[in-house]
Amino acid sequence: MFCLPAIVFAGPGGEPDRPVLAAVAVITLAEVVNRSLAGRVSLAQRTRIGVAVVAATSVLLLVTMARSTLPVPAWLGMVAAASISAAVVRQVTARVGLQALLVVGAGVLLSIDHPDLGSVTGVLSVVGPLVLLVAITVLASALAGDLQRARRRHLLTRRAADRRAELLEAVRQLSRADRGEVVDVTVDALRELGFPAAAVLLVDGGRLTAHRVTGVEGHGSLAGGVSAEALRTGRTVVSPDYRADPRRLPGLDIGAVVASPIQADGRSLGVLTAGLSEATTPPPGDVEVVEVLAAHLGGALVRERVEENQTVLLARLQELDRLRGDFVDR
Repeated sequence: MFCLPAIVFAGPGGEPDRPVLAAVAVITLAEVVNRSLAGRVSLAQRTRIGVAVVAATSVLLLVTMARSTLPVPAWLGMVAAASISAAVVRQVTARVGLQALLVVGAGVLLSIDHPDLGSVTGVLSVVGPLVLLVAITVLASALAGDLQRARRRHLLTRRAADRRAELLEAVRQLSRADRGEVVDVTVDALRELGFPAAAVLLVDGGRLTAHRVTGVEGHGSLAGGVSAEALRTGRTVVSPDYRADPRRLPGLDIGAVVASPIQADGRSLGVLTAGLSEATTPPPGDVEVVEVLAAHLGGALVRERVEENQTVLLARLQELDRLRGDFVDR
């Protein structure tokens, strides 16, 4: 933008250079289209659109340089700007290819513009701008990489903070849940925290039985495999690629699985299992979510059983008191 007025009005006789104006119009139109589509498409589509826009702009810039009446050095500012724009492309192959295209194209045009390459002055007039352009390209790529890493760390930190806040709210709901609702609250919390599949399996009569399952079919067979191993070992079991896992249960189409034992008072009460759609290693935050909910669910289940025992005991005491009253009356 700083060199644009000089380029536009530095044509023959002070008139605007028409190829330059055409290039500027096309670049502006491409940027407007790119911004209008950015909020309507996915990240992968935005990346492809951005690569296409930068590639078309780079090719158009080189073609306009070759056809313009202005000397090639007058275009080096726009070439550097295009190289800086290419530095923000995340795909390494596309980024390096675009920057190499700009540097090589500028070098070819400089050599054509300075045909006296047999002299030291001619060589320096070509090599000097190219070295500066390469330095600007390398610096822009390094800065873009630093910005992307900082942005990624910021996004990860913010996502972790949001997940912890959601997890804290889920734990609060679990602690306030009425008797008989803790299992449903736990499964619903996992779904809200981003797990498409979740299940609570409890030990009932010495067997692991599914009490609440959502997101998968055939939940009657969930008592084996990864969940059974988590119950047996007393540790969280992670299966990054459940479809290729030898412990996979028939009929379950899940990408990744995290199974954490539900323990309280030194006893294993069951297993809390959560599934992801894609086969990937779950981040530590996701594993922590399952483990924390499993721990609080264990405490809630023990509290439920204590309340049930107290209710039964109170009923028996009331019955004994009634019998004692009847005996005294008789």
